[in-house]
Amino acid sequence: MRDLLPYFSLAIAVIACCISGWVAIRAGRWRDSEAAKALVDRISGVERTAGLHAQRLEQIEEDIAGLPTKADFARLEGEIVSTCRIADRTEQAVLRLEDYMMRGGRS
Repeated sequence: MRDLLPYFSLAIAVIACCISGWVAIRAGRWRDSEAAKALVDRISGVERTAGLHAQRLEQIEEDIAGLPTKADFARLEGEIVSTCRIADRTEQAVLRLEDYMMRGGRS
């Protein structure tokens, strides 16, 4: 029995090589089948869709980057408050001048 062990191992190796060759031939034939072509078309469609989604996502990220931040709103609020103070002072000055003119230049 021990004398047959190397031949048994050789037979297993030959069978493994035959199975590998058979699988390679089947894979080559499958590549040309309609199922493989349909799979390639579906994958191409998914890749195109993923590309379009990536473009849309980049556009959205660019749009978001252009939006004002909290700091921008705080600065704008400060400018509005400053402008309101100036407008109030200007209104008070106009009222004083108007009152002065209505009195005919007399205090």
